[in-house]
Amino acid sequence: MKLRIGIDVGGTFTHAVAVNNSTLEIISVAVTPTTHSAKEGVAAGVVKVFEKLLENFSKKEIDSPEIIFVAHSTTQATNALLEGDVSSVGIIAIATGLEGVKAKSDANIPPIEVAPSRFIKTEFVYLDTSSEWKSKLAQLISGMKESAIGCIVAAEPFSVDDPSNELFIKQCCLEQSVPSCGTFEMSGLYGLRMRAKTAVINASILPKMVETANMTEKGLRQSSTDAPLMVMRSDGGVMSVDEMRRRPLLTLLSGPAAGIAAALTYIRATDAVFLETGGTSTDITVIKGGRAAIRSAVIGGHTTYMKTLDSRTVGIAGGSMIQLDAGKIKTVGPRSAHIAGLKYVSFTKKTELGDRLKVIEVKPIEGDPCYLAVENENGDRFTVTTTCAANFLGFIKQEDYAFGNSESIAAVFKVLSDYFAKSAEDVACEIMDKASEQIVAVIKDLIKDYELSGLSIRLIGGGGGCYAIVPYLARSMKLDYELAKNAEVISAIGAAMAMLRDTVEKNIFNPKPQDIELIRSEASKSVLEMGASPDSIEVHVEVDSQKNIVRAIATGSIEFKSQDLLVSDVGPEERVNQVAVYFSVKKEQVEFLADTSSLFIYKVTSEEKKFFNLFKSKKTLIAVSDAKGSLKQQIPAGVFYSSSSGEAASAIKAIMEKHREYGDAGAITKGFFLIASHRITDLTSVGDEAQILSLAAKEIELLKDEDKVYFIAV
Repeated sequence: MKLRIGIDVGGTFTHAVAVNNSTLEIISVAVTPTTHSAKEGVAAGVVKVFEKLLENFSKKEIDSPEIIFVAHSTTQATNALLEGDVSSVGIIAIATGLEGVKAKSDANIPPIEVAPSRFIKTEFVYLDTSSEWKSKLAQLISGMKESAIGCIVAAEPFSVDDPSNELFIKQCCLEQSVPSCGTFEMSGLYGLRMRAKTAVINASILPKMVETANMTEKGLRQSSTDAPLMVMRSDGGVMSVDEMRRRPLLTLLSGPAAGIAAALTYIRATDAVFLETGGTSTDITVIKGGRAAIRSAVIGGHTTYMKTLDSRTVGIAGGSMIQLDAGKIKTVGPRSAHIAGLKYVSFTKKTELGDRLKVIEVKPIEGDPCYLAVENENGDRFTVTTTCAANFLGFIKQEDYAFGNSESIAAVFKVLSDYFAKSAEDVACEIMDKASEQIVAVIKDLIKDYELSGLSIRLIGGGGGCYAIVPYLARSMKLDYELAKNAEVISAIGAAMAMLRDTVEKNIFNPKPQDIELIRSEASKSVLEMGASPDSIEVHVEVDSQKNIVRAIATGSIEFKSQDLLVSDVGPEERVNQVAVYFSVKKEQVEFLADTSSLFIYKVTSEEKKFFNLFKSKKTLIAVSDAKGSLKQQIPAGVFYSSSSGEAASAIKAIMEKHREYGDAGAITKGFFLIASHRITDLTSVGDEAQILSLAAKEIELLKDEDKVYFIAV
């Protein structure tokens, strides 16, 4: 049996799961407290929980388990920056002439504040490359090493075009056992100042992250596994541990990224808001068109070139306590039962709770406002949380992870009813309303920011606290929702199933098809070198003509193909039913258009009432599902076209001409989605006809001339 191991390092616990590579069945789960204070740091917990999994294999008599993949998330980079636990950084800038003048300014990064009163200290040196600069390097590096510089950044203005000089500096650092990184490794974009700033932040955590990576790898190897060790990236993919040693900054928000990886591969979400809810907070992320929302990481107020999830955190979760003001409910959170050190009423036996209960006010941390708790005759204290309120209202089912003791919950809400002089149901609803309104505000911002208002979206919940928050939230927002199977270990599942990923971006003015193909190949090669199987690699290309940026995002997998693994054909009637349910229409309003045997295309028509319901207007969209009926893409007001592979080029030209718009700025070419075989290629961000033709040709190059391809114009 081939197994994939996923390990999620949380703030309190480290979870691990073993997943059957062929069926996605969870074979074993293990948990251990996160080892923040251990000499080996969190690495000790990663190794310990992995060994627990191995013990479980023996107990369950699993025959010949073959571990083919191990991946873990990490909080270390985030914590190091939040706590200011960083190394001093030396910057060696090189250039000459006018470039040198600018390099002296752009690469001379002052100390960066990453936490209140905590700075990354920097030391700057400039070398003129018109002189014998290489002969001075060894002594310069030695001096920086003696002055307690923990890592060195090599910076040259146009190293993205030719990194040889930065590589030379890195080699000299290696010879003296000094960690280093080059600005060319941070991004392929021009702009030395932002590259240098990103490199300094990356370098500040490099020594500690490399040390932890080495300890983790050593510990796992001693546990008898030769499987490749991967680390969660902040954009929802994974990278090799060697790549992490080079760019540890990519692991920022590694924990939320693991949950998103599960949403994309395990749940296979297309257009959704994903909420990963723990005991203290909820991380909220948008998934649009099957891809997570990504933005440039901002650290200590500094924008960097590193890409990270656009994950927004709210201090509301399953363990959130009720804040009081003058004997009334003021709000919910941000303090949680975990921080207060109090037991949930939900998970307390009635015999332990007792009968003579009274409402009291507590302050979890000195200086906090008052929070609600109950106390029995023995002086034992318990707290009421969102989980308790959701249980009381019946939103948490008996089979759910967060299902509580109904007798204890009912007894406490009777006490609360008397205390607040209102019905127990009203008290519970007020708690949930005040918790939900904080999350609703963030979700509305995300919907606006990512233009989701025209799409049919749903809420997807993960994490142990999602049972308490997401169902009530969905009802409040009148949205569909889905709770992930095994939600309490969803991040560990995400780590186990995450795809290898890398992004290559470059500044190119008016890029030619060969330029795009070069970047596409570079991204593909990167994940191939990480260990991705060649037939699993997919590359998404974006062209930002306003900023002259070409971006290629490559994903691939190790002996695993998430898109096809669990897809079973449910048949045409059931697929139509599922599409109808998703868009809340009758099945007669779903028209089958075409299929590729793997993907199925439908036109969905709905009616929108206007002006006090006196008038109706029709809305149409194109929906694409897989054989299982799961939605893969939705295009409001999309226009459907078909062609053979051999005639695709002429069909593309005709479609682009038909949908071309003319204005003051000249002709605007609108892109489209290309559907062929098992893949949907998004070409909506590419505006040049030659670029589109080149990318489309690459996507269909393995098809026969008579094979069908389909287009959906936006």
